[in-house]
Amino acid sequence: HGPMRLFFSLRLRIYLVLGLLIAATVGGGTFMLWYGMRIQNFFTGIFERQANGLDSAMRLESSLAAQRGFLTYYSLDFDRSWLNRLTEQQMAFERELIKARAMIEDEGTRKLLNEIEAGFLRLTVERERVVALLDQGQRGEAAGIHAAARKRFDALITQCELFLDS
Repeated sequence: HGPMRLFFSLRLRIYLVLGLLIAATVGGGTFMLWYGMRIQNFFTGIFERQANGLDSAMRLESSLAAQRGFLTYYSLDFDRSWLNRLTEQQMAFERELIKARAMIEDEGTRKLLNEIEAGFLRLTVERERVVALLDQGQRGEAAGIHAAARKRFDALITQCELFLDS
């Protein structure tokens, strides 16, 4: 007699093959569901980051644009409430800068945001200088610095638009 062979009936072999086919079908379907969910989560994460970044960039530009005119209004009537409103908008811009920085993923965009922040700091110093000169009655000198501040402000708006496009 030769080596011992296991004997399976035809019925058992058919059940075994059907069982393996069902297991392969269920396993393949389960794998496809898992894989589909992973891909969906991946693309959803990318979309959410992009949407949040776009929203942050728009709020950054909007909070800067909201500062327009307050210093001019102050120079016309010396009502300190204009300066208070300007300060509130400047603080809002600074908060948006912090939020925008958290959304940045590439170095070029980070560099642009750093330039925006540096320009904003220079603008703030120029504005404070204009207020000090106006308060001292030196309107002529204040007007020159104020004109430069307006140019810097317009350049910052342009940079914010570039940031929005990045």
